[in-house]
Amino acid sequence: MYLYSKKIHNFPKDQNAVLVGLPGSGKTTLGKCLAQRMGMGFLDLDQAIEKFEKKKLFEVWEEKGESYFRDLESRSVAALSGLRNHVLAVGGGALQNDENLSVIKALGLLVWLDVPPNVIAQRLRADRSLLKNRLPLADLIEEQEKDRRFDRLRARLEALQGQRNVRYNMSTLVLRDSSSAPEDCARRVLYLINRHCAKNSRQ
Repeated sequence: MYLYSKKIHNFPKDQNAVLVGLPGSGKTTLGKCLAQRMGMGFLDLDQAIEKFEKKKLFEVWEEKGESYFRDLESRSVAALSGLRNHVLAVGGGALQNDENLSVIKALGLLVWLDVPPNVIAQRLRADRSLLKNRLPLADLIEEQEKDRRFDRLRARLEALQGQRNVRYNMSTLVLRDSSSAPEDCARRVLYLINRHCAKNSRQ
């Protein structure tokens, strides 16, 4: 049973809550809800990159290549080192770089949104436009047939999960909820944070 509360027990003001997970796991949508509940700012790393480049992620990737994009991503992560009192949404690709991972772990409390690949594939299969700015999945936008697209999405997401789970498992907190609305998921994350902070305050 989840006892929801708006109070944050001793959550440090110089810390952040960092959401990680597969593309399509809901980091941005849930993150905005959580930031509002916690009275914190919100920042999506991918959106920050887009704002800096004045282009969509897929345009940066297509026009300048993966090497440029990953370097830009690393510089954007490094620029977050002074950020405080925010909920952050960070793409899984950023975690694969060891230096990025060190910076991200130092930013605050890592929360893994662990959503099964088949659930994400189901979310994304109906509207191909949802794939365009999710770089590991963007090429699947060319698949016209929905069932075939679902199968390929699920396979791609399962492969990403296999590559990234070691990093995701470094998270302090894990939310496993593939069916609730974003607002309800935000309340559950808030509960997990409250429980974690309350436990630490007793130690």
